[in-house]
Amino acid sequence: MIKETIRDQYYDNILLELGEMSRLQGRLSEHHATVSSLSVDQSFNRQGIGTKLFNHFKKKVIESGVAIITIEVFKDNERALQFWMKHGFCNPEETDRDHISLELTLL
Repeated sequence: MIKETIRDQYYDNILLELGEMSRLQGRLSEHHATVSSLSVDQSFNRQGIGTKLFNHFKKKVIESGVAIITIEVFKDNERALQFWMKHGFCNPEETDRDHISLELTLL
């Protein structure tokens, strides 16, 4: 079961947790959503937990009427890049020498 915590009166800072060591943190504003971090305990990798957490976050974003989710990842983190691109993120853009920003359009 996913535990959901929403904080902040102006921006929804969302924390989703599945078990003790797997979580997604994101931010949802009036026009935009951002995934701040996604971490899954190594002993549970490749079991769909990251996808489950992201799908829950995406559902919240869609329900709020927001059309775009962005994420920033380290350029050399191939596993993260593959994960996010598998989930429809595209338009990679360098934000600095170490990071790439990706975007998912929902509506």
